[in-house]
Amino acid sequence: MGTLKLLVFVGTEGIYHAHAVNGQFLTAMLNNTDNIEADFSRDYAVLADGLDAYHTVLFYTDVGELTAAQEAGLLSYIRTGGGFLGLHTAAASFRESEGYHGMLNGFFNGHSPYQLPVFKTPCFSVGM
Repeated sequence: MGTLKLLVFVGTEGIYHAHAVNGQFLTAMLNNTDNIEADFSRDYAVLADGLDAYHTVLFYTDVGELTAAQEAGLLSYIRTGGGFLGLHTAAASFRESEGYHGMLNGFFNGHSPYQLPVFKTPCFSVGM
């Protein structure tokens, strides 16, 4: 196989995670990998009609909204063989987009209850 053209798409309102910084780090890391050429974008317009330049798209997203044209473009791209990799909060993104969540076959419904960690340390006797 030749060079894999990949788009790192960061769509976020920036509420919980440093998506843009992490997405730029991923892009740089991927570009230092043999046979991968990665681009970084936060431009939602690419979803409507710009994905055909890529073999796959990596979503690092959090909440946000897709227009009908953006959702249709992404789903058409995937249906015709384009690759998709959704990281971490991709399942929490675009909550009103039924087609997107149908493609994922899932929806983030919250974290498990917060729990404090329990640490166990060995007990040593004095004078041993």
